[in-house]
Amino acid sequence: MVGAGPAGLSAALAAAEHGVNVLVVDRGGKPGGQYLRQSTVRENTPPELIQRAERHENIRFLLRHEIWRATPSRGSSRLSRQECGQSLEVADVDGRTTRSLLPGAIVLATGAYDRVVPFPGWESPGVVTVGGAQAQLKGLGITVGRRVLVTGTGPLLLSLALSLAEAGVDVVAVADPVRPRAWLRHFSTVVRAPRKLWQAAAYRGRLWRHRVPVWSGWEVREITSDRDVMIAKLGCGTKERTEIVDAIAVGHGFTPQVELASALGCALLVDPRDGSPVAQVDADLRTSRAGVFAAGELTGVGGADAAYATGALAGLAAARHLGRLDETAYQVASKPWRRRAAAARRFADALHEVHGFAPGWSTRVADDTVLCRCEGVTFGEVRAVQALGADDPRAVKLLTRAGMGRCQGRLCGLSSADVLGCAPLAYAHRPIATPVPLRLLMAEDLGSQDQMEEVHE
Repeated sequence: MVGAGPAGLSAALAAAEHGVNVLVVDRGGKPGGQYLRQSTVRENTPPELIQRAERHENIRFLLRHEIWRATPSRGSSRLSRQECGQSLEVADVDGRTTRSLLPGAIVLATGAYDRVVPFPGWESPGVVTVGGAQAQLKGLGITVGRRVLVTGTGPLLLSLALSLAEAGVDVVAVADPVRPRAWLRHFSTVVRAPRKLWQAAAYRGRLWRHRVPVWSGWEVREITSDRDVMIAKLGCGTKERTEIVDAIAVGHGFTPQVELASALGCALLVDPRDGSPVAQVDADLRTSRAGVFAAGELTGVGGADAAYATGALAGLAAARHLGRLDETAYQVASKPWRRRAAAARRFADALHEVHGFAPGWSTRVADDTVLCRCEGVTFGEVRAVQALGADDPRAVKLLTRAGMGRCQGRLCGLSSADVLGCAPLAYAHRPIATPVPLRLLMAEDLGSQDQMEEVHE
């Protein structure tokens, strides 16, 4: 299992309960991922899902490690049921050592990272992603500022604002351009998800007790910096207001993390709901690569409920692939999870329609707005090379360096693709899935085996 979030843990438990020996690889110091993130600075009781996984005799964790490369198996071309034909190179997060894993099946539950739709000033110091602010607070107990504005769109804004307020932060407001009445178009979906309604009402009630307003219909138009403070200009139609803060947390949903799926040779497609690249899977969560399964946000951003359900389905499918479940047992075990996955998908579809961004949104962004934070490339520069004939992301990278920085297009890839009117799949293909020290590559090229360890799982 790659990933120890809700999808990865659900997959691990589903497979382990049918006799599969499972190794869960995750870069975090503790299992849980972003949604179930545990603090690294204080002791607390982990959620039940984590406790069950940690206690299971068939599940082992390899924490503070991440997959940085995937290559074809070095064994025979004639693969048994216990091989899926792929070798995974795993390095510890400090980049000191690496090892090879030769699994019988792989479940990718790599999750997603924050999506930010650029606006003037979003590259300023003090502007952080909602997910980053949440991870810093949950994992390290550190707040992003003393006076914070939370903005963007989506339900995660409420969660972060409440967490910050309970930590003693002066949260100015939650600013979201979407008004609650937009959900009326999805009334039938909402009434079938009463728990979601209760959660939304509970968040708003607790925010009200902390005197944190929710400004529906408002969005940040511009941010300017003045020494130690930030000035955020917000707009609502013809109305405007200005707020002085020292940090702004912004998020417009998530983008699936597909780099490893691409490296494994899994077919990708574009999610029509938000234009993000996702892994192509069938009804059993099988990718186009035999023995490789995908779950959670990698199959399309759908939230925790979808992650739990698709994770369990992928784990059961992996157990079937390994011969631990026959077809009849698999169909019986997977049936309730299919229903849960379908229900979660319906709500996620509505969420995307209410809070998402339709293709072509970049036409409303001014030329002098920064598109690529790493390299400081503006929308105007990308449009200029497009006018010269650059019609794909690779050409834009070569001519402007947009997507050439440390994030490798993770933040700016969707923006470039929207300007060009093309699919963002080019940003998914990375032979090295995550940054690693050069010495690991040198050791590979020199054939050094003192750092290598083959592990058959």
